[in-house]
Amino acid sequence: MKSALMVASAGASTPAGSFAVTEGSYQLGGFLCGQQESKASIWYPTELSKGPFPIVTYGHGMGGQMIPDLIESVASLGIVVVAPATSGGKCDDNHWKDMLHAIEGSKSNPSLHQALQHVDWERVGIMGHSMGGYASLNGAVDVTTNPSKYSFTLKAMLDSHGYIGDIPSAASQITMPAFFSTGSEDHASRLKGAFDTVGSKSKVLAEVQGADHMYPAENGALNPFDAHFLGCHVADLQTSCNKIYGTGQDTICKANTMTLCQVEGGAPSPSPSPPPSTQPCGLSASVPCFLQARWVGSVHPTTGDCVKCFLGFLGRSTDSITFLEILLQCVWIWQIKIPSTLWTCRWELQLRQLLLLLTQGADHL
Repeated sequence: MKSALMVASAGASTPAGSFAVTEGSYQLGGFLCGQQESKASIWYPTELSKGPFPIVTYGHGMGGQMIPDLIESVASLGIVVVAPATSGGKCDDNHWKDMLHAIEGSKSNPSLHQALQHVDWERVGIMGHSMGGYASLNGAVDVTTNPSKYSFTLKAMLDSHGYIGDIPSAASQITMPAFFSTGSEDHASRLKGAFDTVGSKSKVLAEVQGADHMYPAENGALNPFDAHFLGCHVADLQTSCNKIYGTGQDTICKANTMTLCQVEGGAPSPSPSPPPSTQPCGLSASVPCFLQARWVGSVHPTTGDCVKCFLGFLGRSTDSITFLEILLQCVWIWQIKIPSTLWTCRWELQLRQLLLLLTQGADHL
């Protein structure tokens, strides 16, 4: 396992985000390409306690190579990236299936890697370079046209220098935000055709002047903006949205030398605020607060809020059970019954606060 805080260096771009990133792997199996290797690679924010994080599946090119500068830039925004670690060879008929399996299989068995237990499976994206870029387009088509096959939906797709194969006839049905990056010295016309075909309201075509097919690996100047597109539409980061849809000098079309930079649509609309609630946990009085994780991602309680919520429930309880019995029940529920990825404050911290209450009282809250 490799852990590193990414810094700009020769041939590498400045990461899009501030998260330190750790690289690892796990045995998933079920892949169709290459030698049907079972290994899946994973990049994730080193501080997993700051999750849950969105997840993106990445597809490598025909040579089998990953592009760490691009992948790590995405992960630096607080996004988990998984990828089939299959060997090279033309596999455009199945590569997209492997990429989607990297999500579906990992979601069904998160115990395969600790980072998978800190994923928000409601926020999923797909990306790839070259053959993987084309596979991203095909994968987006299949998830869009056959949603019943999958336990997840895609919030965005990114096609980096993809060119193998014809544009799928069903690409016009894609409505998720779509990003196509290429260069004037690459197969740019194919990406323009794909950009024009997809039905996405929010979509970007970025053609860098003088860039060839391996520009993301050799230069990487556009990699942070690829990452920001996913940061905007998958991770819901307004700062990333500004890099794509803003008008400043640090935005994608102005910060790079482009032969073509076409940006349509805009950032997703913010989710409406939840109605006011009389409970600290934001839920009805009939549901014990300490049994709740978070309310549809809208309530992010601090550790103190969790404790106050618990005390509020304790004060309303008419059951003839002791404080310690309730405490032990909570520990059992938090540790065993409710996945830790659902909590915005870790149960260990909650337990520590509750033990303090036992010995010191509640005045410090």
